[in-house]
Formats: sequence, structure tokens, C-alpha cells
Amino acid sequence: QALMAIKALRGDLERTKSGQQEQREGLRMTNSNLQALSDEIAKANTVSGMIDQRLTEAYTSLKSTRQNLAETNTVALRIHEDHKNTKAQLAATREGVKKCAIRVKQVHESLENTIT
Repeated sequence: QALMAIKALRGDLERTKSGQQEQREGLRMTNSNLQALSDEIAKANTVSGMIDQRLTEAYTSLKSTRQNLAETNTVALRIHEDHKNTKAQLAATREGVKKCAIRVKQVHESLENTIT
């Protein structure tokens, strides 16, 4: 009977050792999977940081471009206004030149009449 009990205990011991070994293998696999997952998360965080930096740079560039566009728009409006004023002055100058030409013609005619 004692031998039977010892055999039973040895069988239980072997099953326990086998179960422990399976659990160790499972834990190793789990640890390996966790490490791989941790590595993937670290890579994702790195990529996320790079994307965040690029977005910040793009935002800064866009802000600068908007400012430059606003300044360019102001200059374009000023040039447009100057052009309008120049056209008005040119029209007035042409009118003055026409009047001068008519007056010069009258003076010439008057001189011609006086000479003859």
C-alpha cells in the first residue's frame, strides 16, 4: 500500500512538473508577445512624435504663408489704388495738353493773321 501511495505521489509530482513546465512555456510566450507589443508601441510613439512635429512645422509654415499673403494683398491693393490715381492724372494731363495744343494753334493763327 505504501508503494502504491508513493507511486501515486510520484505520478502527481510528474503531472505537477509537467503542468509547471507548460505554464513556464506559456509565460515565456506571453512575455515574448508582450515585449514585441511593447516594441511596436514604442515604434508607434516614435512615428506619432514625428508626425506631430511635422504637423507643427506645417502649421508654422501655413501661418507664415498667410501673413505673407496678407502683406502681399495689402501691397496689391495699394498698387491698384496708385494705378487708378495715375490713370486719372494721365487723363487730366492729356486734357491739359489738348487745351495747350488748341491754344498754341490759336496763337499761331493769330500770329499768321497779324503778319499778313
